[in-house]
Amino acid sequence: MREKRTFTIIFALLAIFLAVLPFLVTFNEALTHLVEKFRLYMWVQERIVLLEVKMVRVLIVLFLAYSRPLFAVVYHDYLAAVVTILWLLAFWWFSYSFVLEEKKAV
Repeated sequence: MREKRTFTIIFALLAIFLAVLPFLVTFNEALTHLVEKFRLYMWVQERIVLLEVKMVRVLIVLFLAYSRPLFAVVYHDYLAAVVTILWLLAFWWFSYSFVLEEKKAV
């Protein structure tokens, strides 16, 4: 008897949801056009989305480092060493190509 009542409630909620859904979709469409018209999404896109992407990247790295200690060693130790060497090579190339000048013989 209790299962029948549970399924009745679920069916009633589904019927209400399906009856209200067209109004929600229409209102959502109107709000979307309003936001696009006044370009309000640009502030969110330029500031909030970039921050969220950075947060997700950090969370992925933290999750992998916590769940797999080998990943933490490889990411922190070896990848950091490779990035440092690449940075130094790029810095030396830029310095010798554009900043430093040859000494003239006196």
